[in-house]
Amino acid sequence: MCVFMLAATASAISVSETEVSSTLSTISVSSAVDLYAYEVNLSYTGSVSAANFAGFLGDSTSSGYNTRGSYVYVYETKLDPTQTGVSSSGALFNLTHSGDLTVCSLLAIDSTGSEERVSTGNCDSESGGTGSTTGGSTGGGGGGGTTKTVNASTAILSEAGKLIDFSAEEIIVTAILGRETTRTLTVGNTANKPVVIELSQEGFGNALVLPEKLELAANEEKTITLLFMPSEQKLLMGKIIFEVAGERIKEVLAIVNVRSENFLFDSILTLGRKHRVITPGEPIVAQINLEQVGVSGMKIDVIANYFIRDFAGNSYLEDSETFFVDGSKEYVKVFPTDNLPIGKYALSLEIVYLGAFATSSAQFEVRDKESQFIMSFIGGAILVIAVGLVFFWAIRHKPLMSHKHNTWRSYRS
Repeated sequence: MCVFMLAATASAISVSETEVSSTLSTISVSSAVDLYAYEVNLSYTGSVSAANFAGFLGDSTSSGYNTRGSYVYVYETKLDPTQTGVSSSGALFNLTHSGDLTVCSLLAIDSTGSEERVSTGNCDSESGGTGSTTGGSTGGGGGGGTTKTVNASTAILSEAGKLIDFSAEEIIVTAILGRETTRTLTVGNTANKPVVIELSQEGFGNALVLPEKLELAANEEKTITLLFMPSEQKLLMGKIIFEVAGERIKEVLAIVNVRSENFLFDSILTLGRKHRVITPGEPIVAQINLEQVGVSGMKIDVIANYFIRDFAGNSYLEDSETFFVDGSKEYVKVFPTDNLPIGKYALSLEIVYLGAFATSSAQFEVRDKESQFIMSFIGGAILVIAVGLVFFWAIRHKPLMSHKHNTWRSYRS
């Protein structure tokens, strides 16, 4: 029996290889804490014919192995919606092979997406990345179940969407009806594995064109172009969806304020800071500014339509009024929110006159009172700390009068 051990200096986790026979080895882990996914890198001579998983991460997993050159990568990740890792020791998998086998490294990922890599130092040149998949399985308990090809990096990243960075949480676009408008979004892969991201959208129909797939190498970022072409006289809002291995890892909210080409008003709808996040039932107060562009001294009758919608396309408020604008108009309007559940919304204004129109909008969020209190408390605490630091700095650097020399000097403790 031959045993190889490896451990990180700052961690107790270790992995071992026990030679059961000349063609079968058991790979085990010791002192794992909140282990949610792993990849074990081994060098080998001869061939690798099977990886049978022992069920260490449970019954619902995605697992398999890849070979590249003289290295084999064996991986497994939980498919657990509760996002709970395993803290224990035990066998991870059995590897059927010919020739010699040496453990090179272990990549351990916990349920928060944090990575830890430990290395044996027994391999002269550990290969980075994964090769072509030669085998795979889903489910624990000895690797039973339907055969499925799964890329190791995809399996890991699908359970740790935090490894993907986005340059924007939301996108707001102003577009002219029937004209193309583009926006860019940068997506970065902060993991040391390649990943394939599938893109889709909800709520825009044919008014949004975006890439179907984005391939990112390890630690690579790319900028994608979003093409908006509104064809309807209305505000557009929805979600841009990013998925890895069928799992939704990110939603970027987007709003398109649509206007006709001949519109003669600048229309602005704004919400004060205190009305961007509210508790259930709390009304929101909007400031609305209309100003004529290109004409003056012309009284124009307009229709103002108001809407509150969520990003799934549901409408919660529709209201309308008619008034005239002579040069400019500013007013404040209060909107009830009694029927709004917890979530994110857009308040939109549509101004219509003589066949021309324009939309403008502002986003807000309804939070439960407990969450609102926590956020307010955190904000208040940050403010108190900031004021305290300023006061402390002022005291430490307060200029003192030297009575003996009748000159100013700075105090230093």
